[in-house]
Amino acid sequence: MESIGTAPIRRLSDSKLTVKHPDEDVRGRKVLDKAGEDIGTVDELFIDDRESKVRFLRVEAGGVLGIGAKVVLITGRRDYPGHRYRRPHRPEQ
Repeated sequence: MESIGTAPIRRLSDSKLTVKHPDEDVRGRKVLDKAGEDIGTVDELFIDDRESKVRFLRVEAGGVLGIGAKVVLITGRRDYPGHRYRRPHRPEQ
């Protein structure tokens, strides 16, 4: 398992980075547990500044129009079968 040491973690939306292929952006997608039950919807990606890698997915679960919703952070690790996360990239300058 890789170590991120003390790299600052921040929201992708607060950076100038983007997802390399927009059609692979997981924000807005549903998250299911192993039994296929709906956990919630990915509403943010958290990246580390040093490697520009997704480290956590923020998932909003439950509630109506955001009221009463719970927020869950899920690790963005890529070392398990079925992962679908892609590394954000720096926009062309």
